[in-house]
Amino acid sequence: MNMNVLIDTNIYYEDLTLSKPEFDAILTYLNRTEGALLMPEVIKKELKKHVKRRALQDYSRLRSTIASKLGLINDEITEDVISAELQNRLDKKLSRIEIKVLTHEHIKVDNLLFRSLEEIPPFQASDKGLRDSMIWLCLLEFLKNNPSESVALITKNTQDFGNVNLKEELERELKEIECEGRFIYCSSLGDFLSEYDKPPAYINEDFITDAVADTMDMMGTKIAKQDISFEVNSSTISYDEIESVKYSSFELAQYYVYRDSPREHIVYVDISTTHTAYIYRSEGTYRFNTEARFDDMNWKSETAEKVIGYSTIELFVYVNRKSKKITKIEPAVKEEHRVIYAS
Repeated sequence: MNMNVLIDTNIYYEDLTLSKPEFDAILTYLNRTEGALLMPEVIKKELKKHVKRRALQDYSRLRSTIASKLGLINDEITEDVISAELQNRLDKKLSRIEIKVLTHEHIKVDNLLFRSLEEIPPFQASDKGLRDSMIWLCLLEFLKNNPSESVALITKNTQDFGNVNLKEELERELKEIECEGRFIYCSSLGDFLSEYDKPPAYINEDFITDAVADTMDMMGTKIAKQDISFEVNSSTISYDEIESVKYSSFELAQYYVYRDSPREHIVYVDISTTHTAYIYRSEGTYRFNTEARFDDMNWKSETAEKVIGYSTIELFVYVNRKSKKITKIEPAVKEEHRVIYAS
């Protein structure tokens, strides 16, 4: 039974060029499992609208920057040029997989009116929810007409579809057409991938943990070399020197297959790390060991007594298919290609 994926507009909107690792992983999953990306017509039209809106925002920002910083106006770069480039990148990425467009010809106005008046999710009391309701009805129609297919709905709209589980009214509709066993509901691409796109059995949590343990120590050393400021008692104090940043621990948040090739598996790994810091200042050496938040290279604490920093590290782990050994670990950032570990 093929698993198809329907991604809501609110997921696309965060990354209109589909450049994040999660999208590459979804495309890899669909190609490997021979599934398709389901795209209701309403989402297709919403995407075009968002591309134009993003192009206008980028164009306005670009013109403002050029005019204010350089005193120039570049008429060669227009809103249409930016819009065309964004659309081209989106289309190019989506061309890698099969897309099934779901039409809404079967949706009757009377049905939408009834759902709106009865406030059947995703409709709300304020009459909001028309487009989401059309997406849901397209999904139900696909399941009814394709008894050998399954669908995963991935949406951030948990208010209208359901927080952790699908809302009861929607679950009831799935049962009425006997499709509840062929439907999966997730609120993010990462949640879907970590649950349904696991690597081969031997690439498990212990395998990943052992593989990245040394890398975590190295990342702690890297953080120690950064220009870090501390927010203490609502004021920012900059320290001249970081004497040491001690890596404390890490937890594996999630991992899934990012990309496959005949030679290797590339596994995306999301890790939460904890660090403690010793800071040197002209007045003396301060030892901070209270809980604090690590955000954008700033350690933040409400007191000057202790600081523990938390950060998130994303890695690509390359595993040779034949030897089943790690060959390389590198940051999951496309702008960087620095290898942290290589055999």
